[in-house]
Amino acid sequence: MKILVVAATQRELEPGLKLFQEVETGTHSVSFHSTGVGLTAAAIAITRLTLQHSPDLIIQAGIAGCFQEQLSIGDVVFIQSDRQADLGVWENDQWKNVHDLSLINSNEFPYTNEQLINPYLPAFDFMQLPQVMAVSVNQITTSQQTINYWTNQRPAPAIESMEGAALHESCLRLNVPFLQLRSVSNYIGERNKAHWNIPLAIDRLNQTLIRLLQQLPHQSLSLPTPQQP
Repeated sequence: MKILVVAATQRELEPGLKLFQEVETGTHSVSFHSTGVGLTAAAIAITRLTLQHSPDLIIQAGIAGCFQEQLSIGDVVFIQSDRQADLGVWENDQWKNVHDLSLINSNEFPYTNEQLINPYLPAFDFMQLPQVMAVSVNQITTSQQTINYWTNQRPAPAIESMEGAALHESCLRLNVPFLQLRSVSNYIGERNKAHWNIPLAIDRLNQTLIRLLQQLPHQSLSLPTPQQP
């Protein structure tokens, strides 16, 4: 299996690359790539890498902010679904996304009920990681109004990143199996970095990533047939 591991920044991947060179991961071909920060950079990089390498699986690994205190700093999760959280408009103190504005149908491919759902995730249940919803942003959330909006959604997202939705949409459109692996570095709100723990999040992320790569050769993965647009 040809696997691409991608992250926004090299810092998020460096421990995993070092560990990968030291452990046995079976017969898979694995390469590590940084895409750059943000949805646009990630989408372009993931598309380019897919066309160049024709991977069997893309794993996006990264740290993230968390809306829910049920998750602890350093916890690692799989992202079940993602969406572009700030693609729309605030109007009369109400948030309207592109689906509310009738610019994109809520179930128009690759969306399902406004979500970019990962159909391949059930094949990786052997990792026994929490599977949560996420949102992706261009502007990191600090406003209490925005926090309240997302935490009041049902179901509510747990994780916020700046690249996740780009992975989901790009891979769904390109028919490439994918995983989004995130570790919690901070809770979303005031940017008080005294309460963050980026080193712990990166360490836990990479330990989990390597465990995933080690277990893949020993699992019989039944991946669904990619959906056609």
